[in-house]
Amino acid sequence: MRSKTVSNSNLYELAIKKNLQVYIRDQLFDPSQFYALGRPCSVICNEETQSKIHSRPKSDQPDSSEVEVDVRCSRGHHWLFKKTIADVVEALVGAFVIDSGFKGAVSFLRWIGIDADYDVSQVDAICIQSKRYLQLNDLIDLASLEKTLDYKFVHKGLLVQAFLHPSYNKHGGGCYQRLEYLGDAVLDYLIISYLYSVYPNMKPGQITDLRSLCVNNKAFADVSISRSFHKFIINDSNSLPKAVEKYVKFREVSNPEECMQDEPKFPKVLGDLMESCIGAVYLDTGFDLKYVWRMMHSLLEPVMRFSSFQISPVRELKELCQCHKWKVEFNTTKVGNIFSVEAVVTGKNISAATCVANHSQKDGIRNAAQEVCMRLKTLLMRFWYPL
Repeated sequence: MRSKTVSNSNLYELAIKKNLQVYIRDQLFDPSQFYALGRPCSVICNEETQSKIHSRPKSDQPDSSEVEVDVRCSRGHHWLFKKTIADVVEALVGAFVIDSGFKGAVSFLRWIGIDADYDVSQVDAICIQSKRYLQLNDLIDLASLEKTLDYKFVHKGLLVQAFLHPSYNKHGGGCYQRLEYLGDAVLDYLIISYLYSVYPNMKPGQITDLRSLCVNNKAFADVSISRSFHKFIINDSNSLPKAVEKYVKFREVSNPEECMQDEPKFPKVLGDLMESCIGAVYLDTGFDLKYVWRMMHSLLEPVMRFSSFQISPVRELKELCQCHKWKVEFNTTKVGNIFSVEAVVTGKNISAATCVANHSQKDGIRNAAQEVCMRLKTLLMRFWYPL
């Protein structure tokens, strides 16, 4: 439902209904097609000539080579990509958030046709209904958790629910997944708002990189381990505790940067706990974003130190290859529970390859990209500065 609401196609349709497309300017100034006041345009556009002057593009993709340059007409018509119109709607939401705050953005969404209102009584009902989870309070040390979070819950059932794994089904249903979904959205919003305000000159791609550094399951898993959240999981799984214990031991005794090859796959539940906790606090405080931000900043402070920030090795490798017109390929094979990933880069007068093994395919690709990227940089360094 959410994906459909915020999809480009839906935002495009809503923008057209409000006639927003007439205000969009997406073309560079072209003196050859500029007509000052008093100087009539020679290309007269009317119902009879419109189809001939503005032939419909064969593709709606922004990078399509089939789309011809628009001809300026007497009525100022030109083609717009659907994605451009959808992007403008998203930009307007951001503008309202910055200028008028959360309530202003909600008002804009309501105006354009997206129902973003909520009934406070419904939120209260959710908090009250969480009391049913208190029957499990003997399975979890609520006092220790509240001390760890530095927050005393009004509705303690929310805190129990935040640590209730889907594998546990002895209580009549319900787990942390809805709180996790809410917490993920809250964290995403707060982190992006922070980065946008603190780094005003940063490009969107760079903001995305910094956001990925903070808002990702692996970073959340490390926070959960540092706060000992894993000790409070209510579950009924045989494999989950073993997987969690294995990863926790690895993090405690090893330097992950030096042992990437042997790093075990981290259990997703560790990252989920961080998000479900934030979701629970967000509900319990009555949607108090300021309080949630202070708590989130305290929890994520270790991973929000950007002094040693690096972009994704995979992205760095692809950008490097794109810059030099090289071809990069990742070939993956699986033997048992181990993924073997080969990264191969070929181009004019250059060739580099590496192969790594890892329990996680994603981590294997990352490690392979990192290794081959270092080799390519070494080759480039020798080319520019020969010994």
